Amino acid sequence: MTILWEWLELGHWKPYTAAADSAIESAFQQYRSDDAQSQLSLSYGPKHYVISFRDMTQANVHTGFVRPIRRRELLEVVATDSELASDRSRGSLLDATESGTASLARLTHWRIISPSQVREQLGHSEQCSICLCELLDDAMPPDADTTTTPTTLGDAADFIVHLPQCGAHVFHAQCLVQMHRASGSRQPYLTCPVCRTCYGTRIGNQPPGTMHVAEHAGATVPGFAPNSGVLEITYTLPNGIQTAEHPSPGSPFWGTTRRAYLPATTEGRQVLELLKIAWRRRLIFTVGTSVTTGASNCVVWAGTYLHSS
Repeated sequence: MTILWEWLELGHWKPYTAAADSAIESAFQQYRSDDAQSQLSLSYGPKHYVISFRDMTQANVHTGFVRPIRRRELLEVVATDSELASDRSRGSLLDATESGTASLARLTHWRIISPSQVREQLGHSEQCSICLCELLDDAMPPDADTTTTPTTLGDAADFIVHLPQCGAHVFHAQCLVQMHRASGSRQPYLTCPVCRTCYGTRIGNQPPGTMHVAEHAGATVPGFAPNSGVLEITYTLPNGIQTAEHPSPGSPFWGTTRRAYLPATTEGRQVLELLKIAWRRRLIFTVGTSVTTGASNCVVWAGTYLHSS
């Protein structure tokens, strides 16, 4: 649990420095045990303030101007080694010494089908959506053995395969292998190019950072029932150095802080749990070029765009 103190300025909550945060929290704990200690004198740069825990305000000693303050208890979402190991165990990194065909066969549990089965299943011949060639052009003979898994890329050229979770989506096995190889990934997943069904577990290249969650009872996300509550997610990713999994290894990148909001409803909490999984699997952010500012070598959304500030 992380505690964060903030003051309200022009409609936006601003965090105190870490040193001021620590001093305010220490004084607040004393106030909890002895409510006579309800104020704290705080110097913030050249300015001096009086913090009132009874009124939850900050008053400028010289001008008398008063601002609201608030205390937030943040739940930090972290990816433990055991959780990452569990995610990875659903599909090992594709072994560089193993043929790509055998690796994908193991990962997807594809089913090899004959030309006659293609006609029976689809009702007609159609194109492989990867190479845009007719599926049956390079197909194996109708009486070929469909129980044998191809073990080399050359062998794969003679096979048509059906991905089991994708309805009637069938491809040349060689095309699936080449598609995965062209992605440059040895990660334990393959995405169907037609319906985007994911086979295996995808792990991203999100830089190190923190994800904190705070709930605000009585607040409202626009478009939802009044006073239904708000789940506020704070993502903090500091500046750093790019690694081999980023576009420019060894070069610095600019970090970011983003706040995202969900309604504190049953559906909102379900989405939050999915976002926690995405965070642990390093899928929410990446290093790249901002589509908003055009700045390169900075932390950007990796495809999961959230209502944020």
